[in-house]
Amino acid sequence: MKTFYKTFLLAIIFSLCSTFIFCIPGIKEFIPTESGEYVYYHDYTFKDETYIGFLYYDEFTLGLKYYSPKAQQGSKDIEIAVSLNPLKDAPELTGEKVLSNVSNDDVFILNYLHELLYQFAAYRKNINDVDLSKPLVLQENFSQFGGDVTMTYDFYIPVFNLRSITSSDGKKLFELASIGKLSSSQDSSFSLYTGTLKSNSDPKPSNYELKKQGFRKRISASNSSVLLDNQWNKIADNVWLLGDCATLVLASIEIDSSFTENGEDPSLYLARSYLNSIFGDIDCIPRFESISVNMSDKKTFVENICYTPSIDKDLKNIRYFIKGKNNTYSVIILTILSDAYKTNQKYFDNILKSAKYSK
Repeated sequence: MKTFYKTFLLAIIFSLCSTFIFCIPGIKEFIPTESGEYVYYHDYTFKDETYIGFLYYDEFTLGLKYYSPKAQQGSKDIEIAVSLNPLKDAPELTGEKVLSNVSNDDVFILNYLHELLYQFAAYRKNINDVDLSKPLVLQENFSQFGGDVTMTYDFYIPVFNLRSITSSDGKKLFELASIGKLSSSQDSSFSLYTGTLKSNSDPKPSNYELKKQGFRKRISASNSSVLLDNQWNKIADNVWLLGDCATLVLASIEIDSSFTENGEDPSLYLARSYLNSIFGDIDCIPRFESISVNMSDKKTFVENICYTPSIDKDLKNIRYFIKGKNNTYSVIILTILSDAYKTNQKYFDNILKSAKYSK
């Protein structure tokens, strides 16, 4: 119980600003990558477990990383920083600094990192004007990955927005492993990356039985309200608990005024900020296929399922953003045992449907 509660009683702080100016040469980003954001992929084309990472410093500099803990030949860990010509319409290297020890055996890997940079930028450039608010799936011919492949893109993934590459017969070739953002110039999380935590494909069932009750009352906090029955217990000013099954948090956030000034919709930024945050939680291993973002009018739903190692269970996470007044959004955070949600979906969906911005 303590572990379950600790996992989800989190403070949510968003610092959002719409004044981004940087991008990789030739790429028009749907939501610009911020300085310090990075992405790692599991590269299944290698015999041994291998990860490839890209770190965005600014329009002039990218970090590239190869990590293969059980590599049979060459270095297990190779990191380089490359400088780019921002005046070109495609990546053109103007310099390179090797940040790790390398040998002659590593020339292939260095060339491979360069080639991925060029190729990923070229494919991403082809969809510069495409709306990526929903996953984009394209059939491409990619010689680096053996010919005909399926490439999937999603807005919340930094640098190239690339989520996965699969072969024509459905085999995984290249797949999102992690995303993150450096907190400062001293943050070494990109360099020290050692692979993703492994989830359990068959987590322990909760066997939770929900006692449905008809009587409901409206509870409110932080500019929002929902209807709950009396089996929910209030444990803090804005937190309610449903036994060992679910946690509800009502919160609010204030976004940067530049969104209003520029006539921009911050909904996707809110969704991306939340999705990025879950990758840094060691007790939440996202199941990528479960990630969903739905927007309508002034409301945004972000859903995902995380495997939670501390309790060996899947948890359904829902973030519901409701636009209010004066650059304020209400945030409803509902976290539920995944199997309990499946068997009682209407019950929990009705709670969310009852949500209102209360001021």
